[in-house]
Amino acid sequence: MARVGDWGFEGGHDLMFSSMAGISVTTLGAITGQYGVQGNLGPGGAAAVLPFPAALSEFFIGLNLRSTSYSTTGALFGWRKTGTILGSIRQTAGRQLTLYVGASLVATGTKVLVDNQTYNFQLGIKIHDSTGYVTLKVDGVTDINYTASDTKPGADADVNEWQLGNAGIAAGGGIGNYDDLILNDTTGGVNNSFPGIRYFYPALPTGDSATNNALSRSTGSNGWALVDERPHNITDYVFSGTNGQQQGFTHAASGVPAASIVKSVRFDYIAWMISSGQLKVGTKSGSTEDLSAAQSLGISPTVLTAYYENDPDTAAAWASIAAADAAESLVESVI
Repeated sequence: MARVGDWGFEGGHDLMFSSMAGISVTTLGAITGQYGVQGNLGPGGAAAVLPFPAALSEFFIGLNLRSTSYSTTGALFGWRKTGTILGSIRQTAGRQLTLYVGASLVATGTKVLVDNQTYNFQLGIKIHDSTGYVTLKVDGVTDINYTASDTKPGADADVNEWQLGNAGIAAGGGIGNYDDLILNDTTGGVNNSFPGIRYFYPALPTGDSATNNALSRSTGSNGWALVDERPHNITDYVFSGTNGQQQGFTHAASGVPAASIVKSVRFDYIAWMISSGQLKVGTKSGSTEDLSAAQSLGISPTVLTAYYENDPDTAAAWASIAAADAAESLVESVI
């Protein structure tokens, strides 16, 4: 494992969060694409909790942030273990960034933020009572480097939640917009350090696969037209009651700038079951189909994700934007 998760919020829904208060997935919060997260940074104000796929004692995380109408000391985001805040990044009255371990201020940077400007934040974090570290980069430049230190304020030795918004007990004000969040661990040969300055570009279904087109439609004849809305609905959909049926979709061009390098491709699927069944999710790239193991569904909509650092058709990095755009999303029913 290296890339543990990434969230561009382009589905327009909040299914990836375990809780939200005073904060929402909205077009108003978008930094890239059409959707982002926006909330009030005031005291006791907005907070959205994003569970990690697995607890991590050392990890790297990146996100883009734009804040406005700032007034006084306030918190931007923090890392938690099941509700307990282990650390957070806040601001001073002069809009410099500060690092807190638990409730204690331990470091202050020199970067001064200004309203209505987008910044890329990258953090390397290790939770330990003597050899821990927190390194904070802003737009690729290190602003705080807290090393060989105690980053473990209590008994918790790892992190399983990330909080956007008021992460702690600081007072504050203003609006925060968050987007393009990436989480790496330290393993594997790629994506095992700071994620770099990255952006997400969404591509919605615009056609049915020419070769995998077996699922039934709740209405009409075009499957893609039943699953292309943002945010999702449950009024029209494709479905199956037969084992092994496949459905693929082609997509609109992503709009990734021509000079960009595609670092990964992720397919998101929102699905649920009526009585029983599972789903395999993945892609068809070129002539190669790649599907996950069968994944369980709930009776309420659930997000399933297929993630590709390499092109399954070549087993190498994505050769071009065109190759990524041409890959089809693919699902298979398991009954």
